Amino acid sequence: MAIFDTLSYVKKLTDAGVPYEHAVAQARTLHEVLSQALVAPDDVLIPKTDYIARLESIKRDLDMLRLKVEALQQDLITPA
Repeated sequence: MAIFDTLSYVKKLTDAGVPYEHAVAQARTLHEVLSQALVAPDDVLIPKTDYIARLESIKRDLDMLRLKVEALQQDLITPA
């Protein structure tokens, strides 16, 4: 099982110019989403439609997160 390295993720984001607080929020949220997305041994035999529905839900969550991050970045760019 792969482990999500939040520290490395935050460093990559901050190196790319994302403010530290935003990078940490993204890392925490992505870690939470990925943790929920992992398939446990008891879930291996889930119907394909359930699996697809879970993936679509995760995709929507990531899309919402992307929109929130873009809005935060826009707030930082736009003068008050």
